[in-house]
Amino acid sequence: MLGTDAKSILKSIKALPFRKKVLLPVRILSDSRVPIGAKLVIPGLLLYLIMPLDLIPDFIPVLGQLDDLLVIILALGLIVRLCPPQVLHELVLKLGQTSSPPAQPKNQSGGRNPRLLKRFRLGEKIMELFIFGNGVLAIVVLVGIFGLLLKEGLPIFAHTPFWRFLFGDKWYPVSSPPTFGILPFLVASLMITVGAIIIALPVGVATAAYLAEVAPKAIRESVKPLIELLAGVPSVVIGFVGLLVLTPLVRNVFHLNTGLTGLTAAIMLAFMSLPVIVSVSEDALSMVPNEYKEASYALGATRWQTIVHVLIPAAISGITAAVMLGVGRAIGETMTVLMVAGGALSVPHSLAEPMRPMTATIAAEVNNAVRGGLQYQALFAIGAALFLITFATNLIADVVLERQKRRFQT
Repeated sequence: MLGTDAKSILKSIKALPFRKKVLLPVRILSDSRVPIGAKLVIPGLLLYLIMPLDLIPDFIPVLGQLDDLLVIILALGLIVRLCPPQVLHELVLKLGQTSSPPAQPKNQSGGRNPRLLKRFRLGEKIMELFIFGNGVLAIVVLVGIFGLLLKEGLPIFAHTPFWRFLFGDKWYPVSSPPTFGILPFLVASLMITVGAIIIALPVGVATAAYLAEVAPKAIRESVKPLIELLAGVPSVVIGFVGLLVLTPLVRNVFHLNTGLTGLTAAIMLAFMSLPVIVSVSEDALSMVPNEYKEASYALGATRWQTIVHVLIPAAISGITAAVMLGVGRAIGETMTVLMVAGGALSVPHSLAEPMRPMTATIAAEVNNAVRGGLQYQALFAIGAALFLITFATNLIADVVLERQKRRFQT
C-alpha cells in the first residue's frame, strides 16, 4: 500500500494540467536530487510504449499482457516510491504554480505599450515550448534508437543464448551452424578505448593547463583554434595517416610482425580525442574564480602548485566531462580502427596484437549480412551492447560528477 505522502503526491500530479504532466518527467530527469533508479524508470516506460507488441512477450512476458495505462500507473508509482517525497513534492508544487507574472494595475504599467508586452510574452511562451519540445524529442529519439536496436537484435538470442553470445570467443557467421561470440570484439574495444584515454588524458589536461594559465594571450588565441580544427578532420583521413606513417613506426620500434595492432589504433584514437579534451578542459580551467588563484599565491604557492593542487581539483567536473566525451569519441570510432587495428578475430591479450573492435565488426560485415538473417541480428545485438556500454559510461560519469559537486559544496 502507498503511504500518506505517496498518495498526496499522486493526487497533486493528477490535479496538474496535461501540459504540465508531460513536463514532469523532464523535470525529474534534470533534477540532480532524484536517484538514478527513479530516472531509469522514465526511459524504460518510453521504451515499453514504443516497442512493438509482438516483441514484448519475448522480452518480458508479463508486460505483454498488461494495458498501457496500467503500465504507466505502475511506473508512476515506482517513481514516487524511489524519489525522496520532499523532492517530488517540491517539483509538483513548482509545476502547479502559474508561470505568468501577476497582473499589474493600469497606473503601474510604466508607460509600456500593453500590445508590446502581450507580444513579448507570446514570443517567450513559443520559445519555452520550442525548447521543451527539443528536450522531449532528444529523449524520444534516444529511446527510439535503443528500441530499434533491441527489436532487430534480440531475436538472435533465440539461436544463441545470451551468455554464450557475450562471452563466446568464436565468431563464424557463415558456418553451418553459425556461431556468434563477441568476446574478442568486446575485449578489443575496451583495450583500445582505455589505451587511447591513458595516452590522451595527461597530454590533453597538460595542454589545457598550459593554454589556460601559462601561454601568452597571442599563443592561446592562435593555438586553441588550430587544436579545435583537428576535430573536423575526417576519420578516414586520419586512418590513412596512421596506415602510412604510424603503422611502420610501431612495427619497427616494438619489433613486431605487423604494425596493424591495437596500439596503433589507440594512438590514433588518442589523437582524435585530444581536441575535445583540450577544448573542454581549457574552458573549465578558465572558469575557475580568480580568488582561488590569488589565495594560493598569497599562501606562497608556485604557479605549478597552484595548477596541480588548486585549479585542476576545482575544475575536475569539467575535466571529467571532457574525458567522458573523449571516451565516447574513442569507443564509437569506426573507420580509423577498421583501417589500422588489424582485424584479427581472436581474443587479444595485449595492445601489441591485431584485433577487431565492435564498431569495426559492424562496418565490415553489415553489407554482407542478409536482412533479417542471423548475422544481421547479431550485428544489431553488437550495436545494442555498444549502446549500453556508452550509456553505462555516461551514467558512471554523472554519479562521479554529482559526488564531486557535493564534496566541493561542503
